[in-house]
Amino acid sequence: MDAKSDKDVWHIDKMVMTVFVGLIIVSSAIVGFKIYRYEPCPGVNFEVQKYNLRVGEVIHFNDLTEGVEKRVWDFGDSTEGARVADPMHIYSRPGEYTIKLMVNDQCFDYKTIVIKNPVPVVDERLIPSFAAPAKAVVGERVRFNDLTDGATSWEWRFGESGGVDATVKNPAYTFRQAGRVKVSLIVNGDMRYIAEKTVKVLPKTRKKKRRKPPEKPKEELYIPESPEEYVEYTPEDLVEPEEPVVQYLSDDDLLILIKDIAERRQKKDVIDPYLCVGIDKSVVKANGEMIRFNDFLERIDGKQLKVRSLYSFRDHNQCIVRIEIKYRAKIF
Repeated sequence: MDAKSDKDVWHIDKMVMTVFVGLIIVSSAIVGFKIYRYEPCPGVNFEVQKYNLRVGEVIHFNDLTEGVEKRVWDFGDSTEGARVADPMHIYSRPGEYTIKLMVNDQCFDYKTIVIKNPVPVVDERLIPSFAAPAKAVVGERVRFNDLTDGATSWEWRFGESGGVDATVKNPAYTFRQAGRVKVSLIVNGDMRYIAEKTVKVLPKTRKKKRRKPPEKPKEELYIPESPEEYVEYTPEDLVEPEEPVVQYLSDDDLLILIKDIAERRQKKDVIDPYLCVGIDKSVVKANGEMIRFNDFLERIDGKQLKVRSLYSFRDHNQCIVRIEIKYRAKIF
């Protein structure tokens, strides 16, 4: 009984040894075959199109590896790979993806790309546009006109209240404070697109009242109580009447008056009494150009002046014969 059990144990151990030796032989053969067939791993390299990496766009890949017999692409989004040298792929979701290229079943390279959301399609006809004056005056109504095609609702903000000031297509508005304000328009309730323009609001000008010259006192009629004795005068006793004296205007005051006329705080005819022959016939040498004084005033109308020099030439009565001025002007 005991002898039989020992024989069975030996028989089982011998079979295990035989199988183990067989596996060793087969494994050695496989390893030897692979060593025999081994080829150096090529330098795997590929490139990815660097532009337009967005959802729904076709992205190109290009294998730059030399000596490739077999390749497998993995695009990192759980879709079926490709086996061609230059595949194309479309991603359906934004995110970060790792691209892997396996070459000859043993060499690989990988790169990471970021796919962004698609660019929204904008209907340019619905982008707001409007016309507005460059300048306005406090207390005076100005009008704004919408130029947007396809707009059905409007939200106007005129920069003073902090909220929506009008909801009609072409509103009118009266500014209350001077300064630069930003006017904005939103159409169809689309907050993504806002049209903006800056309007310069000027203070309301007050017209200066012209001072009336003082009235001359009325001369009382002299009635003698009795006839006076006639006296004969000699030529030495006669005195010639004095020439009328024109009111004097200094060059500094002349400069202030010219600026007031240019900025429309004074009318141009206020300077006429100080000129010998009036604004229509007087001449000005402006920046080296000789022109009529009236033409010069029209040229600077509505502008701010920066005067570098001003000289006036006068006659013996101190009225102004000619003016020379060097200046720069800009629209205010």
